[in-house]
Amino acid sequence: MSVDVPEHVAAAHVQTIRDLTESGSAVDAGEKTRGRFRELMGYTTGMADPLQRIIGGEHPFNTVAGVARFVWLVSGSDRLEDIAYYEDKVRDFTDNGISVPGSSYGRRIFSASPGRNQLEGVVAELRHDPASRRAAAVVWLPDDAIRKSKDIPCTFGIFFHVRDGGLIMTTVMRSNNAFTLLPYNFFEFSMIGEMVAAEIGVPFARYVHWAASMHVFESHDAGVKKTLTVTSPTSIRMPEMPRGDALKKAELLAQYEAKLRHCSTLEELQALASEAREALGEYWAALFNVLYAYGLGKRELREEARAEFDALPDYFRGGAAKYIMPLLDVAMDEGDDTEGTLFDFADIEQFNQGGVASRVVAGANQANDLGWLVDMFGAMEVAPQNITLEDMLQVRERLSQADFVLASRGEDRASELTAEDVAQALDDVRRERGE
Repeated sequence: MSVDVPEHVAAAHVQTIRDLTESGSAVDAGEKTRGRFRELMGYTTGMADPLQRIIGGEHPFNTVAGVARFVWLVSGSDRLEDIAYYEDKVRDFTDNGISVPGSSYGRRIFSASPGRNQLEGVVAELRHDPASRRAAAVVWLPDDAIRKSKDIPCTFGIFFHVRDGGLIMTTVMRSNNAFTLLPYNFFEFSMIGEMVAAEIGVPFARYVHWAASMHVFESHDAGVKKTLTVTSPTSIRMPEMPRGDALKKAELLAQYEAKLRHCSTLEELQALASEAREALGEYWAALFNVLYAYGLGKRELREEARAEFDALPDYFRGGAAKYIMPLLDVAMDEGDDTEGTLFDFADIEQFNQGGVASRVVAGANQANDLGWLVDMFGAMEVAPQNITLEDMLQVRERLSQADFVLASRGEDRASELTAEDVAQALDDVRRERGE
């Protein structure tokens, strides 16, 4: 009998957070594991439709980080700089400043030893015997039970079964941070599952995710409360992966990504992109294009990056906006991409002139439907300083829960709001955060 799991990633994420909040046990580990947390042991979740792996809605999944993690995984690399290029926080988990051998599940799966690709073994096993119970890849190593490190893998292993005409993949975690990492785990591991399904020519029927310790830290309480306000979780479905050559195409994607990071001129970048798109085909090129647009923006090639961002498929564009748009016009603070400064409203004259600021507004509006709120801040005689995307989201949430009537999308959203109402809401959310 199949285990019932949520339909898609957003439903799974919200349900997991709710289960932890309502039924989780409080654990106080002091300074050893980042303080207090709530935990459910032996917790099962997953996706009945594993292609719905991208969270949409008001707090979209960061597709740049998600795609980068997946490509790093299939590359089989454990080099710190390969992934720190996209996510600097990984530096907190390296022991030597060079590698992250525990966090790199790909090194253990795709390059366990020279010439040892466990996923190729999984595919070969299922082609030989579709009813096999031996199709598995191991992440955890005996050394991990002994060595002292900041980088012990959270994933234990993955299993693959062909049942009822489709592939069922199960990921087993020793430990899983439900708030920050669960959506990324769903994305990267379900992509691996679909690669196997595509190679053996069956539908990807179900993704199951089991954690010995599913938990959420007390330090994430503000984000947890925000997640619990989502009443209708929405996910975005990716197109089906082409069958027959998924392992080869994923390997090519990793090769082109490595070259992308090392290009030095716009001409080299454009030539590489043309070659990659022809070799990868539409499905795999879409993943490359996410990282290509980010790479252009990181090199301050803003016009080219904006054009590439605009050309991304809808299923990637919304989540890529909060990572790419700041590179095009203004620099966000280092750290959590939802907490950086959107822009400073002090220079109202420059704001009203358009140009850079207007493009930032367009990006924020496209990603989070915040343009109307940005306009209200910009219209204030004395605008607040250092408005962040986090401020914007919390102010919008507070206003939506008040007695104001917000018109439908595309109309005058704030027709019954005043600038004073918006300013007061901002003061309230900042005060509640202790600022």
